[in-house]
Amino acid sequence: MKILLYAFLTILSLPTWAQSFTPHFSDFPLRQIWKGEIQFADLNGDGYPDIFMTGREDKLSGGYENVIDLYLNDGTGRFPHRQSLFGNHNLHEHFELADLDGDNDLDLILGNAYPESPIKWNDGTGTFTNDNLNVAQAFGSTSLGAIAISDVDHDADLDILITGNTHFPSGDGVKLMLNDGNGTFTESASNNFTNVKNGAATFADVDGDNDPDLFISGERNDSTHTQLYLNDGSGNFTELTNTPFDGVSNGSLECADVDGDNDLDLMIAGLGIIHNSRAKLYLNDGAGSFTLSTGQPFARPIEGDMSFFDMEGDGDPDIVMTGYHEIAPITKIYENDGTGAYTEVLNSTIQGLEFSSIAVGDIDLDNDLDVILTGRNQARTKMTSLFTNDGAGHFEKVRSPDL
Repeated sequence: MKILLYAFLTILSLPTWAQSFTPHFSDFPLRQIWKGEIQFADLNGDGYPDIFMTGREDKLSGGYENVIDLYLNDGTGRFPHRQSLFGNHNLHEHFELADLDGDNDLDLILGNAYPESPIKWNDGTGTFTNDNLNVAQAFGSTSLGAIAISDVDHDADLDILITGNTHFPSGDGVKLMLNDGNGTFTESASNNFTNVKNGAATFADVDGDNDPDLFISGERNDSTHTQLYLNDGSGNFTELTNTPFDGVSNGSLECADVDGDNDLDLMIAGLGIIHNSRAKLYLNDGAGSFTLSTGQPFARPIEGDMSFFDMEGDGDPDIVMTGYHEIAPITKIYENDGTGAYTEVLNSTIQGLEFSSIAVGDIDLDNDLDVILTGRNQARTKMTSLFTNDGAGHFEKVRSPDL
């Protein structure tokens, strides 16, 4: 379940010769996966969005294969070839892509990578290589967690936060790894985060002081948490107490300016204490003080994903969310009226999924945002499905020729 800011979910800048097209199933030979993550990113520097995905694929002969796949865009918006990376490996439920060494390409940070390094370096063409064992030892072994990236100390490079269950030593953990600018990381010793697993994390400037503050959610010792840590500008974080947030695990955190007042609001979804699921929107006053937005129509999914995106091009963030809700997997879309009041889009053609991930991007180059989802449906079938947008927020599934 990825952690994204709404600012990233706008139309990618494509070369001027790019032409829109009608996608066909054969253009997207994506494996059917669940328990993973999928993202759009330009990984070979040609200006087109590629697809990177991790997760688990069930085999017809029985058993499963853990997947790390890269699909490069051929320049027409099609993805005809799959590159499977790194051989046999763990199940990587989370990853992030970011330029960690300042060479203007996107490197890879994998969760649950130990004993290998979690960092894979991009040579600029979409070819990745492992870092050394020293990096693996510095990051340690972490699973059931989250990854978030930001320049927390204003030194013009990207630092890494990881949360989850640590195995060496055993327990729950949160680590902030500071980058020296060349891709060498040292753990910050100045922070005292609550250690959690099965959670989410995202950086966002909530108080308008131009440094990234931090939200972390997850579970610890049979309790759930959602906490806000304020950054002093040097990468030193202090927990803001007495916040109104419900604690959640097995869910998502997302930030966007939902009400057009030029600050970042917070949406949470997941499993609360005593196994009660929830999805709530909190509005920011601009100084980092949040108030629950009432009267919203949101379902309460767990084991899913959530993303802000402008589905109909009216300049405000709508929401797509997936996961298990009450008795079945769901996928729901909610339209924003521009003030932060949401209405469910009924009669959606997008199938409900759990253990799911969402990627949003302009896959057919027609200047609107399409959706790819991975996960498991009610019949326990694992799926990777593409839905194209007509520009007005109506989605159509790209089907195989025999359907």
